[in-house]
Amino acid sequence: MLLLVAGAVVLAILLARGNGVSVATLDEGDCLVSSDLAAGNGSVGEIETADCAGAHDAEIFATFELDDDEADEYDDAAPARCAELLAEQDSSLDQLAEDDLEVRPLTQDEEPAAGDQVVCLVRHTEGDELDGPVFE
Repeated sequence: MLLLVAGAVVLAILLARGNGVSVATLDEGDCLVSSDLAAGNGSVGEIETADCAGAHDAEIFATFELDDDEADEYDDAAPARCAELLAEQDSSLDQLAEDDLEVRPLTQDEEPAAGDQVVCLVRHTEGDELDGPVFE
């Protein structure tokens, strides 16, 4: 099961562009609403923050800045780093998969560079709305 989730993470890198909230302004604990996030699209046209107590499409559990190596190998490095940071929430990819949840990285630029912020988010694998915080 871990390999299936990790594979989905690698294939589903998200890129935010244009409208809504900038990825650079997002923080751990923010919840997001976006039809692109709900659909699991490969890029996100617009995201908005939402109250985590209500319906939302994703929850950010960690943020980090890319170093040179991570930027060069973004497609592999960002999902792996998000999976590592999940442990700080006393969780794992396997535990989330049991609840049909997955982890995905989100960055502002289509071609991320060193110093760019990445947010690690969790969402339902099928795009169902989250109805409360995933992490307390």
